Amino acid sequence: RIAAVPNALAPAGNGRGSFRIELRGLDGKTPLFDLFVLNSGLEWSLPADLEWFVEESTQLENSRGEILPAMAFFHIPLEQYERKRLVGDFSGIGPEEIMNWGDEEGVALEMLKEPGNIRACFAGHNHRNDFYCEVDDILLSLGRVTGYAGYEGDKIRKGAKLITLDARANTFELKTVFPEGDDWQPDGPIAWKW
Repeated sequence: RIAAVPNALAPAGNGRGSFRIELRGLDGKTPLFDLFVLNSGLEWSLPADLEWFVEESTQLENSRGEILPAMAFFHIPLEQYERKRLVGDFSGIGPEEIMNWGDEEGVALEMLKEPGNIRACFAGHNHRNDFYCEVDDILLSLGRVTGYAGYEGDKIRKGAKLITLDARANTFELKTVFPEGDDWQPDGPIAWKW
């Protein structure tokens, strides 16, 4: 259904809800960056949920002859988000416990690191939080409640994450944007190298 919506980008992928979008240069041919949308389901089922990602990344490296940077998007956070939140090693707001169902041992991040392409991961699920942290040179970002449904909209202003890639500088920036047109960055503008 999502793929049938006009202007939707939802390729077939692995047939279980995970897919990849290739961002290309102005010539429309040169691949620059990959976006992996991974279906973590109601809870991670590891390693099965990430096997396709590892295989797809390996196949891409073999066919391209190089590793291109990538970002991963999924709903259920990784175990490392909660570990960082508990010790206060993050920027932003993190009042809510992070439920990393199915990744209690931290296996997901190890699998995501395996191909060497992931520069950032974006998750949701515990929507009173809006923060980022770094683990092994990978940015982990957790997004707040957004849209018309979801819980905690009465406790935190609803917003969405805007990611801006700069292919010339090999950097990306992120900020939370709000329907009224304003935005928020916990530490001001920061550009992460890829």
